[in-house]
Parts: sequence; C-alpha cells; structure tokens
Amino acid sequence: MNANIIALFAEHGPMTVSEAMTKGLGQICCTCNNYNARYHLNQLVNAGQLARRSARRQVRGSIGCYPRQANVVIYQVKPQ
Repeated sequence: MNANIIALFAEHGPMTVSEAMTKGLGQICCTCNNYNARYHLNQLVNAGQLARRSARRQVRGSIGCYPRQANVVIYQVKPQ
C-alpha cells in the first residue's frame, strides 16, 4: 500500500488530502474518509518517505460566497 501511495504522489505531484482522494487515494487506503487517509499519509511522513508543508491556496467558498484564501496542508514525495 505504501508503495502505491508514493507512486500516486510521484505521478500527480504535490496534493492536499482532498485532491489525492479524487485521484484514487481512497481506493489505495480502502477508505472514503479524509481523516483516515491522512493517517496513512502521516505514517509515510514520519517514515521519511513523504514531505508535508503548508501553503496558502484559493479554496471554494460556501454557497453564494466568493472563493477565499486558506492555509492547506500539501503532501509530496520527499526529494532524495
């Protein structure tokens, strides 16, 4: 499973958990829950295989609201 997660991030580049879930992370981790998927990603961060950083991104606003800037956590393959 870990190799599949790393391959997903190597193929698609840096992503948030939500973005990774749309690319197939849920099928790899056998979950449809972002919280559970984040657990698997944090295991790989602690093992030194993935890197985690925060960044500001434009996110979708709620119904009737304009998009807004928010801090998001981005996971990516750790450079060798």
